[in-house]
Amino acid sequence: VGCKIGLPEVKRGLVPAIILAFLRRKLPEGIFKEIALLGRILSAEEAKAIGWVHYLVDKKSRSKKLDEIIKEALLCAPAAVFHTKNLIESFH
Repeated sequence: VGCKIGLPEVKRGLVPAIILAFLRRKLPEGIFKEIALLGRILSAEEAKAIGWVHYLVDKKSRSKKLDEIIKEALLCAPAAVFHTKNLIESFH
């Protein structure tokens, strides 16, 4: 896939404040700290392996995958999704 993802901010004297709250909920604590404190850059495959990203698709397949996800989402009842999301957020 060839993509890279990471938090290089600390290597540039910045704090990745906005993304930290999201990543803390998404990643195991040790991996989260390593990426955040060391400014690690991961390959797409590494990011998928730790659960940072859900799908790896190439340029040809990305529109098809996005269409699949959108079609699936449109089958859901908006109010149920809204309340489910709020319930999930309350666990954090």
